[in-house]
Amino acid sequence: MFKILRQQRLWCRLLAGIGMMLSGLQSAPLSADEVTITARYMGNGVNFENTTPQAGFCGRWPGNCLGRFTVGLPISYDKKAVKTAPDVRDRFFVKVPASRVVTVTNAENGSSYPITFEFRAISQRVAASGGLYNNPVFTAYVGGCRYRLTYGFVNWSQYLWGVPNPVSPPSCSSNADGPVAGTEVDTRNTDFGIEYGLAMPSPLRMKHGLYRGQIIYTIGPGADFDFGNNVTNLNSPTVTLNFELDVKHAFVLDFPPGSERAVLEPPNGWLDWVNRGRKPQRLYREHPFRIWSSGPFKVYMRCDQSVGEACAIQNSEGHDVPVQVALSLPETITHSGTPVKQLPIPTRETAALVFDSLAPTLNRQGRLHYEVAREHAGEMLKYPGTTYSGNVTLVFDAEL
Repeated sequence: MFKILRQQRLWCRLLAGIGMMLSGLQSAPLSADEVTITARYMGNGVNFENTTPQAGFCGRWPGNCLGRFTVGLPISYDKKAVKTAPDVRDRFFVKVPASRVVTVTNAENGSSYPITFEFRAISQRVAASGGLYNNPVFTAYVGGCRYRLTYGFVNWSQYLWGVPNPVSPPSCSSNADGPVAGTEVDTRNTDFGIEYGLAMPSPLRMKHGLYRGQIIYTIGPGADFDFGNNVTNLNSPTVTLNFELDVKHAFVLDFPPGSERAVLEPPNGWLDWVNRGRKPQRLYREHPFRIWSSGPFKVYMRCDQSVGEACAIQNSEGHDVPVQVALSLPETITHSGTPVKQLPIPTRETAALVFDSLAPTLNRQGRLHYEVAREHAGEMLKYPGTTYSGNVTLVFDAEL
């Protein structure tokens, strides 16, 4: 009888405990001119879930926020707007930043990924002197941006404009419908909100953990946010956007009872050897298991005794032979872009096999394969009456 012991479950539980401690890290407090954009992946589906609180304008126009990413920005200021001024910067004027790439990094393992952030729509609440019809945004005639919606009430109005080219946004301006050309209107601008686009990497390829990045935008004439001329009482010369992507992969292995012991024997048993003296072609055993996985992981093994690059089993007389341990996985998991079918597992962590997910794997079957090749099985027959045994620890590392 030949046996191999496998101590896999305990190792997986330890790794899961580490992941829980890492995911408990808290964000640093924000200053008044900062906002955090958050998304998470919990191991279900193939995309991130947006967890950022919606912008204020979504309360008024919820239909314009369904399926879209929005957020409020802490920007407020006063501006004197001049109707149909020759310089559009003297009118009600808004220019938002161009799209930008920011790198988010996992501080625990150093992994980093680029994400692209862009502005797709803008909204403000604009209070204006002289009543609603003097309000420069109480109009459907907008230059540069695309008009979506306007709501007016006595001495204030709220607008929602689409940004036609988020990669390189144009400047946008508007004039009040009511007053004559040249009329000056003092405005107070608050409740700045945006609809944004966020191109993120596939969470299926990201390692478990919390990823953070940051963009600091300037505000002022010629800056990232530009509100034209005659701007006063700007609450801050900058606004900081913090990005947090929280990746929590599902990773569960379930082995049937008795899987900690593998008894190797010929595929058709020992009768051919006992009754006919035919040497076995190989000694073999398969163990099925169930796997749940939504992200990358690596696998390697540790041996109590080894022969070359393989684990070994040994008898009481000190004779040992190598055992190849191989792995098969569902088609939703690949290694170097190829399916995983009886792939030999290395014995060193530095040579560990790294696997990627094409889609979440939920309660699918995998297999472990143990084999002593024909030439080594023949050597074992020279020691009748002895038992070969050895311990192998398989390491499934979802923390990478």
